[in-house]
Amino acid sequence: MKRRHLAIGLLSLAASCVYFNSVYDAQHAFSEAVRLRRDGNQVTARVQFDSVIAMTERILSNHPDSKYAAPASLMKTRAELANRLPAAAANTAMGVSAFAESERDLDTAAGLEGVARRQLGELPAADSLLSRALAGEISDEDRALFLFHRGMTRLESGRADLAAQDLAATGIQSELSEEGRLDLAQALSDVGQYEASARLTGALIRKNRFANFGQGLHLHLDTLARRAPSVLDSTLAVELDEPDQPDTKQSALYYFRGRSQEQSADTVAALEMYDSARASAERGRYGTLASYRAARLRILQALDPSDIVGTQSYLASAATTLDRTISSDARRLNERVTLFSNLVVAYESRGSTAAEAALRAAEVAGGDLSAFHVARGLYLRYLELAPDSPWAAKAIYGALLYSGSPAGEWVDDRGISTDDRLRGLLAALPEANPYRISIENRPRDADTDSLYVQAESDLRRRLVEIRMLFDTTAVIVQPQDAVDEEAVQQQPEQEAEDDGVAF
Repeated sequence: MKRRHLAIGLLSLAASCVYFNSVYDAQHAFSEAVRLRRDGNQVTARVQFDSVIAMTERILSNHPDSKYAAPASLMKTRAELANRLPAAAANTAMGVSAFAESERDLDTAAGLEGVARRQLGELPAADSLLSRALAGEISDEDRALFLFHRGMTRLESGRADLAAQDLAATGIQSELSEEGRLDLAQALSDVGQYEASARLTGALIRKNRFANFGQGLHLHLDTLARRAPSVLDSTLAVELDEPDQPDTKQSALYYFRGRSQEQSADTVAALEMYDSARASAERGRYGTLASYRAARLRILQALDPSDIVGTQSYLASAATTLDRTISSDARRLNERVTLFSNLVVAYESRGSTAAEAALRAAEVAGGDLSAFHVARGLYLRYLELAPDSPWAAKAIYGALLYSGSPAGEWVDDRGISTDDRLRGLLAALPEANPYRISIENRPRDADTDSLYVQAESDLRRRLVEIRMLFDTTAVIVQPQDAVDEEAVQQQPEQEAEDDGVAF
């Protein structure tokens, strides 16, 4: 009898060791899967989580009465959540009650089921389960995890105030994947917890040594730059102080500091940051984006024509970016800047004999480039070069249109007194002047329309005449503009006309 009892005891001990070893192996595999996921090895991590699911399923199927069944069930639920199997995770969590021997296990299971219900879109059930778990006895890591998901649940339910309380209390913890931490950073930003969001964002950036930012992190940084520019700038400044940063990482940090400074309306600081981003890695992702932002900012803030002309190298670099929208706009802007540059060269070298090039340059600056200061200056310069021109009304109206954008010191612009003088010039034009009639929005008859069309055709012909004096590779007239066909046919063939008619 004693031998029999001893044998039974030894068998029980052996079985217990087997269960323990199985749970230990599953726990080790789960920890390794979490590490792989945090290191960005998503595919390998998914395979590892599948192994955890299989190991824990064998324990639950073969030994449901073991004291290790409850830990195995909870681990299986976590692995299913990690592999985005919320329906399976919810079912596994609900079954924990059959194995649980403590309130802590039940509370943890309720929280994990709440996470699964949120992923399934069942927000009221998720809120209830997560609240129950948070009111019970759970680990600190689970408390942070459940606070995050309850905060997200309440945010998705439109209860931003309650969500903010939960999300602010969450902090950074190991249960969240990199994607989850990014979700938390975005959610904190959404509820106005910008400093907490920036701290978490800084941790994500610090881990990404070569700034291979995914689109989600890139958009989040851009959003945070708009919402809390000073907070993000301070965070990135700390990251830049870290030693031995790769060029690509420095370029990214400088770029987003530039975005923050731009949103703070500190143009000088923004341009300095963009130039630093270009200097760090001009051909890299953020170097080319910085080139685009710097060019746009310099064009918008330009006071002198040379400010616009000087952006050509920036736009050429920006055109190589992988962002198709920005690349396309950079090419468009570069074409307009090239056209503008050629027009400026024309009037500067020929003066009044090529004055209409200044008028056309003003139209390009204001209409295509939104460089309003330069546009006003060029309209005023045209009136200096050709005060009695039949197209003076266009320049008068254009200069008045941009009266809120004073020209630079290269042209005489005295603000209000200049505007008063321009209005006097407009009033002195003949009543029948087609441009004056159009500007004053008076009723027009067929004769007036005919005079307007004739004046525009004459201007186009004049531009063609100016064009004929210069290099045939430069562009001056828009493709939709009507031009003198005879004059065009007299020109040599152009190999690379990108705007219709060569200048």
